[in-house]
Amino acid sequence: MADILFTPSGSEATDRKIRRDHEAGKLVRIASGIYVEPGAEPIEAVVRRKWSIILGKVVPDGVATDRTGMESQPWRDRSSGAPQGDALVFVSAPRTRDVIRLPGLEMHIRQGVGPVDGDIPYLGSWLAGPVRKLLDNLAPSRARNGPARTVGKAGVEAALESLCSTHGEEGLNHIRDQARVLAPVLEREKEFEVLNGLIGALLRTRQGKLSTVQGRARAAGAPLDPACVGRLVTLADHLQARAPLSIADRDTTPGRKTSGAFIEAYFSNFIEGTEFAVNEAV
Repeated sequence: MADILFTPSGSEATDRKIRRDHEAGKLVRIASGIYVEPGAEPIEAVVRRKWSIILGKVVPDGVATDRTGMESQPWRDRSSGAPQGDALVFVSAPRTRDVIRLPGLEMHIRQGVGPVDGDIPYLGSWLAGPVRKLLDNLAPSRARNGPARTVGKAGVEAALESLCSTHGEEGLNHIRDQARVLAPVLEREKEFEVLNGLIGALLRTRQGKLSTVQGRARAAGAPLDPACVGRLVTLADHLQARAPLSIADRDTTPGRKTSGAFIEAYFSNFIEGTEFAVNEAV
């Protein structure tokens, strides 16, 4: 698979070789200091596959967060099935707002906070930690020629409900405690109040309006698992579409039904703990 090379690399000899290979047509320069090996894989595919490494090089003080942090991958238009168009990565960094465009990839940088405690080193860059991504995704945003930067209140509510299913109510309380400490660092005090309200509504400790089916069900004390329901529906459809397999009884003697009934009755008692001799059973 094709690779991406960067200059300066830290070695003058390596940098000279990269420049020579570029002049000889062995490398394609996609931006200043960024080169791709041409080959069977399209350059756009290489760039999308290496997005985190590129991010770490071009925005070393940035954190992939907002929608990217929630989904742990760049966003692409999947409305027609197969992914289409450029991939979008949303980044927070202590610098002015900017958009970096590369073949097949756009990095949307907003002025914000760089890496903080809890953020995750991710393949050369940083990915928003589990608490930060919830706070960041509660910030208001609007869609412009693509998705909104954040998943919004409903998306965070769905994530919290899923976390409660896997980690229990104590898991949500732990998230709230961490978010209370982290919010001032990120300047997300307003977003923390929204998060606190969502968690309180899910845990039935305070009144609050929930927008997802799963969230309302949990707040009513009857949580549901849509993924499990979906699997059961798929299984039911699969079974209903197929006739049961009939296995013919090889025993065709006149006494087969009597013998079979005796064997079933005797062993059904035996496995329940009623033990007696065969002649007694007869």
